[in-house]
Amino acid sequence: MKSRIFANAPQYRVLPSTPFPSKRIARATTYVVAPIVAVLAIFLLNEKVAAGEPAHTELMDEIISQERAGLEALKKGDLAAFAKSTSDSAIFIDPHGLATKDEVMKNVAGFKLIDFSMENVKFVPVSKNSGIIAYKLFEKGSSHDHEFTAVVYVGSFWSKESGEWRCLFSQETIAK
Repeated sequence: MKSRIFANAPQYRVLPSTPFPSKRIARATTYVVAPIVAVLAIFLLNEKVAAGEPAHTELMDEIISQERAGLEALKKGDLAAFAKSTSDSAIFIDPHGLATKDEVMKNVAGFKLIDFSMENVKFVPVSKNSGIIAYKLFEKGSSHDHEFTAVVYVGSFWSKESGEWRCLFSQETIAK
């Protein structure tokens, strides 16, 4: 006997779900997290400018120098230096999804930059010991014995922890 309870219920088509949660996370990152970070950066910049605070050139130069040193460490294959400049609680985002410091360290074991350049660097001070930089990165390297070239936009948040500079957040978005 057929149930009459659901006889007049609307029929819904079940859409196939994405097989890997990382793809959903990557999409959410692109469409949710990235705009939030951008709005936060603009808000913080406007607050600093409105308050009449100085441009913080020394802070900007220090953070850019730290970012460059991390890229140079990857170019030299110095994973210890790269790990030291990364906070243990750091979060990384790229087109493959979210990653912790440990996951990134495993992935960069087979990765080496051959050359890189940073262009159009922007800076937003967050506090007297932290700031956000964003820039366009041109990179050439090898990953697990495969050479590549890429152009990405990078956003990184740096903070001084116990007297040492650490990257707490970094996001790479493929440039189109």
